[in-house]
Amino acid sequence: MVKCKLISDLHIGSRFSRMDLIEEAFKGNNPILLGGDMCDWINTKDPRHDSDCIMTIDEQITALLKILKGKNIISMIDGNHENSINRYTGVNTLKLVSEQLNIPYNEQNVYVEIDDKIIYNYHGVGGGAFKGTILQKLEKTPMHRSADVYVQGHSHQLFCCPTMVEYRGKLVMNWLVNSGSFLADATYARSKNLSPSIIGYAIYDTEKNYAYPVLFDERKEVPKTIYNIDKRGLYDYYKNHSLKETTDYFDVSERTICRRLKEYGISKRKM
Repeated sequence: MVKCKLISDLHIGSRFSRMDLIEEAFKGNNPILLGGDMCDWINTKDPRHDSDCIMTIDEQITALLKILKGKNIISMIDGNHENSINRYTGVNTLKLVSEQLNIPYNEQNVYVEIDDKIIYNYHGVGGGAFKGTILQKLEKTPMHRSADVYVQGHSHQLFCCPTMVEYRGKLVMNWLVNSGSFLADATYARSKNLSPSIIGYAIYDTEKNYAYPVLFDERKEVPKTIYNIDKRGLYDYYKNHSLKETTDYFDVSERTICRRLKEYGISKRKM
């Protein structure tokens, strides 16, 4: 009987990824199921590329190998960030990592049986500004799958919820788990008004048939100017400064500033 760690959304490569807490989460020899978005995997061809991205793809692979080496990884699946880098470059990053470390790689989803319990792990799709929306999506999964635990990541929320479903004419209890994140902040999430990440992971105890969250409360302070790009603030600064000066002032990429200028309908001609 074991306690399985359910971990996802490390986002190694972002300046907001909590590498210190990732190292803490991977301590010990518990079986670990990895639920995707191990790294940010955002290269310069990706429209999401901005000043959050502080590592090259090779540097991200090296950092991930260091974290996973010698750990009891029993499954690893892709997230949307792995799918994106594969689409832009043709490189299957997690397959490369799995081959170097000889750990299981299961592509988009996986059933894992351990101690006569079945865990179904997939990354999840789509956004959700409210936790109820995320849970509702997860709650639909048992209608067409058969497992004791249903785990997804993607939304960067962390919760473990018991539920009852009818299976083969009997009512059975299973667990709905959203496996948290280690990304303390993100420009993209702010721009879409998504819920802040909950830093941590989940554990499933096979003996007790019980799932629970492991929370990390500590957060590093992030620069205060990064997200203060409201329409008035951007207009007031940009009308008297160059694009490069505006980029430096708000501490974001030129791409982000241009995107906001277009979104707010701001141009030098109108000033």
